Amino acid sequence: MIASAPAARRPLRVARSRGRDAGILMVVAYALLLVAWAFADPPGASPDESAHYVKAVAAGLGQIRGVADPTVTVPGADAVQTAWFRVVTRQYDIPGSLVPQNFSCEGLRPNVSAACHLAPVPPPTPGLVRAASYVGDYDPYLYVLPGAAMHMADGPVSALLAGRLVSAAVVLALLTLAVWLLLSPAGSTPLVGLGLAVTPMVMFLGSSLNPNGGEIAAGICFAAACLRLSRTQAPSRWVWLATGLSGAVLAMSRTLGPLWVAMILLVAVMLLGFRGTLTRLRTGGRWALVAVVTTTAGLCAALAWELVTHSHAGGGTQSIASRAFADLRALPGVTLPQQLGVFGYLDTPSPKPVYWLWELMLGAVLIAALVAGTARERVVLVCACVLSVAVTVAVAVFLIDPTGFPSQGRYTLPFVVVVPLLAAEVLTRHPDRLRGYGGTGLRVILVGVAAVQLISWWQNARRYAVGLQGPVWFLPSAQWAPPGGWWPWLALVLIAVAALAAPLLSFRRRGLR
Repeated sequence: MIASAPAARRPLRVARSRGRDAGILMVVAYALLLVAWAFADPPGASPDESAHYVKAVAAGLGQIRGVADPTVTVPGADAVQTAWFRVVTRQYDIPGSLVPQNFSCEGLRPNVSAACHLAPVPPPTPGLVRAASYVGDYDPYLYVLPGAAMHMADGPVSALLAGRLVSAAVVLALLTLAVWLLLSPAGSTPLVGLGLAVTPMVMFLGSSLNPNGGEIAAGICFAAACLRLSRTQAPSRWVWLATGLSGAVLAMSRTLGPLWVAMILLVAVMLLGFRGTLTRLRTGGRWALVAVVTTTAGLCAALAWELVTHSHAGGGTQSIASRAFADLRALPGVTLPQQLGVFGYLDTPSPKPVYWLWELMLGAVLIAALVAGTARERVVLVCACVLSVAVTVAVAVFLIDPTGFPSQGRYTLPFVVVVPLLAAEVLTRHPDRLRGYGGTGLRVILVGVAAVQLISWWQNARRYAVGLQGPVWFLPSAQWAPPGGWWPWLALVLIAVAALAAPLLSFRRRGLR
């Protein structure tokens, strides 16, 4: 009996070691992808990046609220959209040397390369210059760190890159926490869910100057923390600290942050049960209290900003029912593809097979989880799917459609990521129920995840190098290239893809658990 104990523990040690290795490689992959995306996009290529740029530069100077501009006009905007612009736009005084010039010059023209960024620009204006931003009423908290770094730059392009890299560092820190929260003593199966949750759209937004990337990463991290707390093993102190930190960041990230905190907590309580949740909080002691207080502080900060700005605009003539039907109908063909990856100003989609592959992989994991899970886990997983659809439609109907602009899939990604994370968590808890074919399927899924990341980055790079009508192999004929040319950034992406796929390809069927 004594001699057999080490032998009995050996498979568990091997699984833990493989899980750690997979986690390290996944973090390395995300770091490389974020850097490659940050440099491969021309200035202003991500959604509303020019407006976020102005707000970030101002935040770096301590200008948080800005000055309202109720008379602003925007070419091409209708009456409803103009009303929204006048409510949310703020004026800031920023250094003339950092005023963005020629940003987004290729925007909404997907068949045109980014060569317009090579055109000369006028010399900067000395002193401070008044600049407007139509994201002026957005929560300011995720702008401060990038804004501080941007003031170390000597021009708008280098300032934008500095802001992107700082934003990407915040995203990477949150994803790193998520990786370690999800790792199980039984192995790395939860990382399959993380691979499906961190879509190319998450990498694109996480590497841009846009708080949406930090919001999504915080949603992933907070969901991972809640799933970790719902396991039977008693959580350590750092798990509680990670829960509180990610909850606070999520709450303060954007307007809907508090809603995502509440909805993710709801899923966690459903999974653990009300009594189980109370027991977990009681046994967590003062560290559980620290997590609750930290998250509550983030919620209070978000509420304080909402009370200060109190800026809401809405209009439109369509009924709620007609808007809801239209938004529901757009889910499969518009919203879901956007959550995987439609880049630029929604003008650069990935190739259609990429969407089919991602949907197939997600569907396979969901079906496997429904087969393997307990009755409670199945109910919670179905509820998470239903809530994802419901909140996507509700946000569109009540918050976005009244502004006169179309809703986008990225707006609800901070909660939608719960679905693949939860499905993989269920598989982690019941590895024996899928014995014989589960390991092989999970290995294939992670290879597919790596392929999706590579193809999506390449498609986005091609759009800016030669336009979407240009050659697929664009490197010899690129009309625009990031600093250093395309080859260094392609090399980073290839290394990242190998890091995503390699550890799981090397696992034996019994080891991937």
